[in-house]
Amino acid sequence: MPANSVLLALALAASGDVQTDPRQCGTLLPGWLNQAQMVSLQAVTNKLDVLSDGTLRWNGSPVSADEVGEYVAIVPHMNPQPLTVLDIATGAPCDAVRMVRQLIDSGAKCSSGAVCGEGTGPAPHVRP
Repeated sequence: MPANSVLLALALAASGDVQTDPRQCGTLLPGWLNQAQMVSLQAVTNKLDVLSDGTLRWNGSPVSADEVGEYVAIVPHMNPQPLTVLDIATGAPCDAVRMVRQLIDSGAKCSSGAVCGEGTGPAPHVRP
């Protein structure tokens, strides 16, 4: 585990800043989509989960904060740019949520609009 991830885990454990509802960790950043806006999108999606213990998962695989930073720095150069969705588990540490929001916002250039969202993401595309 990279040193930054260990420090993050220790800081989160010591902070005690745990909420019961993800919405209590602050509001959406400018340019971000909410769940209602994402439901009908047909978009390529990268999903970042913040679990209740602060663990991060990128498209289902465990990742460190450093890896998230690397991944979101690549996203704006992809064509089409995938939607980056942050899904926050109930009880997730708000310090982790805020840190990840900032990583995504700066790396994926979310303020340009409609490239970042928070919630469970678009409904899965079902082929006829």
